[in-house]
Amino acid sequence: FELVLADGTVINCSKDEHPEIFYMVPWSHGTLGFLTAATIKMIPAKEYVKVEYLPFRNQQDAIECFERESRKGTDDDDETCAFGVEALAYSRDHWV
Repeated sequence: FELVLADGTVINCSKDEHPEIFYMVPWSHGTLGFLTAATIKMIPAKEYVKVEYLPFRNQQDAIECFERESRKGTDDDDETCAFGVEALAYSRDHWV
């Protein structure tokens, strides 16, 4: 990512360069800075997508499931690769 920080500094961050920021950017909702460039891997979408609704009543279970599902099929040729994983937290104890 290329990121403009609040003080105007422009930095590049990746797994190797500023990794502490690289891993926080997707969850920061713009609080770390302004994202000005990103290199992303494009994957084709399937014609049909399975949607699964998983409610959780505590934060720990929700986060563990989200992390587990997000890491599925990290190999390029793995058919079990998660196409998209999303989570919503309505409160500390109500997650989907």
